[in-house]
Amino acid sequence: MNYDKFIQDILELRGRFGITGDEYKERHHIVPKCIDGSDEESNLIDLYAREHFIAHKLLIEKYPDNIKLKRAFTMMLPRGKNKVRVDITPEEYEELRLIYSEANKGDNNPAKRPEVRKKISENSNNKGENNPRYGVRLDDELKNKISIATKLAMNKLSPDKIKKISDAKKKYNAVSSWWTNGEIEVFRQICPNGFVKGRLKRKGKKNAS
Repeated sequence: MNYDKFIQDILELRGRFGITGDEYKERHHIVPKCIDGSDEESNLIDLYAREHFIAHKLLIEKYPDNIKLKRAFTMMLPRGKNKVRVDITPEEYEELRLIYSEANKGDNNPAKRPEVRKKISENSNNKGENNPRYGVRLDDELKNKISIATKLAMNKLSPDKIKKISDAKKKYNAVSSWWTNGEIEVFRQICPNGFVKGRLKRKGKKNAS
């Protein structure tokens, strides 16, 4: 299966915006914006989450040298321990997206929180720590659901794949450090703007550096 046939089959089956009602869907640029795709309706299509996952996987097969498309697909993969991305199936991706969607409905949507809306209005550039979701913590129930889904995905991996992930974790940890801005802490390779090396001070613990 190639990308063009995959999209054409969906267009012939149900049309461009054929997912109706309350069914969860994700809007997709047929010609990616990173290769001059537009926001016109003629370049958009609604996909089920699993279809969106497959579409991006086929895109990196069609454009193997496009770093932005590879990064976009990587961002669809959930993070395991130490923020290492975990390979999952289209069905597992859809399950995770449905969990996120359900958790962020109504008043649970972080974008509806006053502090987040204030951040949106203050920042025109929403990259990195300016992103309104930067530092927003998931509630324990949602974190547990994501953890279970990630473990299910990990159980399906081959020993070779598990070893690669383990080696990646070791490499990541070897060159990464904790950084804090006094309010939140992050574990990264590069210090974000406005952060210093170290961790938040906690009662009974010294500030690590």
